Amino acid sequence: MNSVAWLLDGPAVEGAHFKLKERRNVASGLMNYPLPRDEKIQWFYNEVTAVTVPTSTFYLACGFNRGYFGMQVQSQSERRIIFSAWDGGNDGVDRSQVASDDRVQLIAKGAGV
Repeated sequence: MNSVAWLLDGPAVEGAHFKLKERRNVASGLMNYPLPRDEKIQWFYNEVTAVTVPTSTFYLACGFNRGYFGMQVQSQSERRIIFSAWDGGNDGVDRSQVASDDRVQLIAKGAGV
């Protein structure tokens, strides 16, 4: 088995918990930064640097309550940026059961996206 290391630093790692049990399925490593419930956040900034690039790896840059985004390694030369946002509400099967204010809407996109 190859050696793997995460270098973590700063206040975001205080009280961090890790699962070190060996796995056969796709393992994930998730970190969060707790904020007070009533905190109003307008934006945040995040960087992810993939040190190694094994095929089929997904590097999560941001995960949130209703989605995620990151980089997926398709092959030795192909990478894809993936962004997924899900409707709010409590119905993950029938979109007609989700209030229009809780639905994800496309506001804009660029050429080639």
